[in-house]
Amino acid sequence: MKLRHIIILTGLVFPVLTAHAQYAQDALRFSQTGVNGTARFQAMGGVNTALGADVSSVSGNPAGLGFFRKSEWSFSPALSFAGTNAAYRPYADAASTNNRDSKVNFNIANMGVVFASPASGTNGSKWRGGAFGISYSRINSFQNRFTYRGLNDRSSFTDYLADQAYRIPETGNSLPRLDVPESEIGLNVDESVARAQIAYLGYLIDPVPNSPGAWESGAGKNLLETNQQETVETTGSQSRWNLSYGGNVDDKFYFGASLGLSSLRYGYENAFTETVVNTDYPGLLNFRFTDFYDVSGSGISGTVGAIYKPNDIIRLGASVTTPTYYWNLRESYRSTLNANFDNVPVNNGNVLNRINLETVTTDNDYQLTTPLRVSGGIAVFAGKNGFISADAEYVAYPSARVTNLVDESEFNTEIRSIYNPTVNARIGGEYRVGIFRVRGGTAYFGDPYDKKDTDKLNRAQWSFTGGAGFRLPGFYVDLALVHSRFNSARTPYSFQYDPFYTQNYTAPTATVKNAFTNAVISFGTFF
Repeated sequence: MKLRHIIILTGLVFPVLTAHAQYAQDALRFSQTGVNGTARFQAMGGVNTALGADVSSVSGNPAGLGFFRKSEWSFSPALSFAGTNAAYRPYADAASTNNRDSKVNFNIANMGVVFASPASGTNGSKWRGGAFGISYSRINSFQNRFTYRGLNDRSSFTDYLADQAYRIPETGNSLPRLDVPESEIGLNVDESVARAQIAYLGYLIDPVPNSPGAWESGAGKNLLETNQQETVETTGSQSRWNLSYGGNVDDKFYFGASLGLSSLRYGYENAFTETVVNTDYPGLLNFRFTDFYDVSGSGISGTVGAIYKPNDIIRLGASVTTPTYYWNLRESYRSTLNANFDNVPVNNGNVLNRINLETVTTDNDYQLTTPLRVSGGIAVFAGKNGFISADAEYVAYPSARVTNLVDESEFNTEIRSIYNPTVNARIGGEYRVGIFRVRGGTAYFGDPYDKKDTDKLNRAQWSFTGGAGFRLPGFYVDLALVHSRFNSARTPYSFQYDPFYTQNYTAPTATVKNAFTNAVISFGTFF
């Protein structure tokens, strides 16, 4: 093929996964949160640090439990809509093509119960009682899908696979490491070797004659134009069970603590397809290379918080959430290749029309510690007419750590080098008219990437929220809509330096605009 050298693009834009990129991305992905809680708090942008008397306080600032005078039960189902618009550039100076995709997911946003135990009388004591709460909260959603496509006449995924074969750390001919039984593709080798093995056995790459260790595309020698398409679908979520207690001292100082038991499940299916449009080496018609990845595990954390109410107008709140320690993250990874050929002659006089190959599934266990989170908030009340509240949250993303891995120090050095601490901000309010409530708010989640070392894409997330509800003496119903937007990017493949490449081109990149709309309804009763 005419492309002989492609400059590697920095591995921070949803790249084709390497071990370093995967663990650095996981450390960030599993450390972030969005707007969560009951429909009431979600409608106000997720503010909770200086507020209370809501089931969301169980998983937010547990000091808010000290405001409960009655026991309460709440259930909050949700329907989430993900919409994406991906702009694909096969190389830096190419025109981009835009493609839309979407996904719908039903989930449980929050459910919980609070058992209030207010003091029956003061009896000269400032103790006003407290409340114990148990809740389940979905703190992060990974449900998404985007698709991009376009014509590429500069590079091919088969060039990337040839580069993977070239990178095999072996002197002399690397063919013996690739020519393995189909049942052993990817067995006891790293990802680059596994990809090279499945590419060689699938007739996507060829050794360069008289050049041991050198490889080239088996789809085109000096000319190859292809229609490229990839669909990336992610699944899973993070959730947390909280056991919390909050107390009330003199209706002025409220304190609380909680224990959080977290679980996560994240997976992706990346299906990359190429269809040959023009080539000087006919035979291959099209192929699909699909990566499957899944990780799950459990973690533990704690939160302490306080709220001070100097008068009936002002409330000040603060909370600290310890790092979440995920002690048993288990990941699995495999790839498949499905290729169609036009009667290509192979051994024993046969012809090849279709081939299906799969790597063995690779499993690995590791541990993750997410960053400390510190929040502060203020709420201003206008009597019984409502209030406005604002929160600020500091998250030290560079302090995230992965452990129980070979070369873990290199992974953690990368985490420290590519992420910055961020400050997230939320503001929201509630207006009351009799039994009815109207709410609105917004939330900003800062971009943790260090712009000096990445693609300079702004990945900050904005959420715009609103909702309404009504409350009667025995029950309530609340509705919320949360619309969130942020940018991401993906590089399906990239190249390292190979002396057999002679031209310089940047790798293909898709820039993705993500929009999420979450509709939540909460039903609650008092008892």
